[in-house]
Amino acid sequence: MDTKIYNEQSMAILIDCLPPSLVTLGYPGPPTPDWLIPNIKEFCRKKEEIKTIVYSSYCRHGTIESTSPGYNTSTNIFSKETKLDVLRQEWNLVCDGICPSITHPDLQSDWHRPDQSVLSMFSTTQLLYYCNSINTNINKIYFFGLAWDVCVKHRPTGWMQVNSLNYHNLFHTNKQILSVPNCVGKTFDYRDSMACYRIEYFDHPWQQLENGDWALSADTWN
Repeated sequence: MDTKIYNEQSMAILIDCLPPSLVTLGYPGPPTPDWLIPNIKEFCRKKEEIKTIVYSSYCRHGTIESTSPGYNTSTNIFSKETKLDVLRQEWNLVCDGICPSITHPDLQSDWHRPDQSVLSMFSTTQLLYYCNSINTNINKIYFFGLAWDVCVKHRPTGWMQVNSLNYHNLFHTNKQILSVPNCVGKTFDYRDSMACYRIEYFDHPWQQLENGDWALSADTWN
């Protein structure tokens, strides 16, 4: 199987879009609000330049289950076909663990466009390898999911890590870091439990573009 992909421009990374059942079982993070998943799906469908969709659903046991969207494609890329032993070992170490399904059920159906590739990723190494060796045409990465101020920012596939890769020139070409407010949620504590609310706009160093998307300032380093 040839997994090298051509003529693609943008990637969308969906971080910790958990099903409500996991939150009730004690997993960290707020429940996924009803409005979030439809907004993400609509944006990814309509944004023609998004050709790769990445699921980064982090299990607290440090595993990734075989039912995760894009699991088979990612197994081929990061385990069966790669020549990098460290990448293969990293993937095999966390696969088929005891974690239950950790991606929201409304995202597990076949809702993607036919021209979109679907993957699972959980590490910065995988993201870097994919962009540098598999799909070298990606120049923009969108970040969606929960929660904007925590996991979407700080996870290994979150925007802060990608910004660090840009800063240190580890991508072959730097990636524009993007998001939209109605495809993320922000957390707050309410009566000793976590809840999530909508974001109307992003604060500095994010700037709104003419098309309505928001971009991280290219000179940001934090």
